[in-house]
Amino acid sequence: MAIREPLPMEATFGGVVGIGMLVLVPLDLVVPDGVVDEDFEEYMLGIAGNNSIVWRPDPVVALPDWPWANQFPSGYACGHCVQSAEPDSFDGFAVGSCEGITIYAPAETALWCEWT
Repeated sequence: MAIREPLPMEATFGGVVGIGMLVLVPLDLVVPDGVVDEDFEEYMLGIAGNNSIVWRPDPVVALPDWPWANQFPSGYACGHCVQSAEPDSFDGFAVGSCEGITIYAPAETALWCEWT
């Protein structure tokens, strides 16, 4: 899989972090560059809802509102969900291995990291 360098600004949160979800789509689907339309969900065959690809700029900019993101190095890294201990709080991601990621199919059966 090829990942675009540099990450387009519109694929980030203010240029300080980008979160990519790992999605299984039909082989013949052409995914355009840029912001993906919400209609894209109808083409999802599966998703790794508890994993992500996290991008950080160089130099890394501190994120006080998302402290979990501060552990990620500049560039791309794989992340796995860390569930919040507080019931009304958002989950986050921790740096993790890019191996052994589970894609849930159909996508509706995926476990989700509630990070936003």
